[in-house]
Amino acid sequence: MTVQAIAKNPLPTLRDFAFLKALGRDDLIRKKARERDRRIIGVISPNLTVLTGPFKGLRYATLNIKENTLASKIVGSYESELHDVVEKICQTTYRQILDVGCAEGYYAIGLALRMPHTTVYAFDTDEYSRQICSNMSKLNNVQERVVIKEECTCQTLANFDFKEKSLVIADCEGYEWELFGPNCLNNLRCCDILVELHETIRPGVTSRILSLFAPTHYIKVIT
Repeated sequence: MTVQAIAKNPLPTLRDFAFLKALGRDDLIRKKARERDRRIIGVISPNLTVLTGPFKGLRYATLNIKENTLASKIVGSYESELHDVVEKICQTTYRQILDVGCAEGYYAIGLALRMPHTTVYAFDTDEYSRQICSNMSKLNNVQERVVIKEECTCQTLANFDFKEKSLVIADCEGYEWELFGPNCLNNLRCCDILVELHETIRPGVTSRILSLFAPTHYIKVIT
């Protein structure tokens, strides 16, 4: 099996961003960035449809998502270093996909669109994001194959009834440290895994995750 691990390189440190908080302007910068994104999207895709990339044709239900990523998602350039990986995922017969930290559903709904025989379980602890994800699943007519849930833990993975070949995707802002552990490893032996590693939030998480899966998976690190 393959573990795909995303690592930021070169790694920024929290100190690199401290000046924003010191100036008290980080919220203002985020607000202005969102305003800029709305103007861009209003011109290039007023019906909120993704223009290019692996999820071309995916429709958004609202501009009001929590992350400052909507413009790049609509353009289709979001996490472009993963586009080849996503294409390989879409060409693989996965019975189930677990998306931990699904946010508004870019990957969960996008993969459900591309993979009509796959059930996607979309986990997020944020209620607003789950609602947006639900709305997007209905807008894109995949609601019958997208199961939206709240928290996913190591025990969840340990007890999950994986059917045939499955995939776990995780982008959970440092919680990957707790999510993956020895207790769930045996149940993940037949799963492919794509996990973003947040080294600046949890120093040491990269080496921990790589050493954890080394005995059971082939590993590829994507910078």
